[in-house]
Amino acid sequence: MVKMEKQPIDWITVNGNHVPIFEGQSKKEAISSFLKDKSPMQKDKSLLSGAGSESDSIDLLDKHNKNDSVELNSNIEVRKWYIEKVSKIVDKIDNNLPMEERARQAFDARNKIRIEARARMVDGKTRKLLEEKHPNKTFEEFVQSKMERKGMTREEALLDVSITATKTNAKVNEELSIGGN
Repeated sequence: MVKMEKQPIDWITVNGNHVPIFEGQSKKEAISSFLKDKSPMQKDKSLLSGAGSESDSIDLLDKHNKNDSVELNSNIEVRKWYIEKVSKIVDKIDNNLPMEERARQAFDARNKIRIEARARMVDGKTRKLLEEKHPNKTFEEFVQSKMERKGMTREEALLDVSITATKTNAKVNEELSIGGN
């Protein structure tokens, strides 16, 4: 006798990974099941792509496995969460450090928030679009981009990284009909 495996009734994409949804299962349950089934060796940056260390990605995935899960939310809910978290970056910067270190702290904090925000998104299509159109850059790529786009010196770009770390994209906020800076 051939054993029939349960067939998925739908599929979703979680940061580039195809995740089956079985009958009676919600999207959230499918994602949680998918994340729980991952071995430690499989918990890599491919699941939560973008800047940030591999340990950042694994930490987020581990939240799913400890029932301290990252809650999946609508785009608007995630954006509101993101705006709130980004607005508090300035509180985490050590102003006694040299400019480059302050810029790195701001950059790292922003990328960690961005990684978690994307992990919270239940809308896999939008998340994938964000990852493709607006991937997280390395610190050096980001500073160089500011220098080229804005005609800044390195020192000006570093200061700009620190200043703009708490600002969100007004166009995105407007599209979602929410505030933010």
